[in-house]
Amino acid sequence: ASGQLSFSLGLTGPCVTLDTACSSWLVAAHLARAAVFRSECSLATAAGAGILGAACGRSFSLQGMLSERGRCHTYDSRADGYCRGEGCVVVVL
Repeated sequence: ASGQLSFSLGLTGPCVTLDTACSSWLVAAHLARAAVFRSECSLATAAGAGILGAACGRSFSLQGMLSERGRCHTYDSRADGYCRGEGCVVVVL
């Protein structure tokens, strides 16, 4: 996927796809910063996305992990699960 994105945007140079579960974007940002710091490149892009799949959401719901009220109440007596959300981030270093 990262190679297709680079090609579509006309970007050149190394391209890496990472899968480190919840930390993928943080690892990507770290590797991009390190590459710029070591002068391996003058510019680096790090991107990450969290996409919710229906199967995963259903599984979490059946296990009682998701909040029935649709709100997180962390460290509160009203806590009844957690809420998931989708997101995307891109940084250019």
